[in-house]
Amino acid sequence: MPEEGSELQVIDDAELAMRRTSIQNLAERPV
Repeated sequence: MPEEGSELQVIDDAELAMRRTSIQNLAERPV
């Protein structure tokens, strides 16, 4: 089922985006 595969890909992209955002927040956060 290609639909399931596309859903998994969307979830992976969303998770990667969230991780990138969290990493950027940590990097931009003043010490």
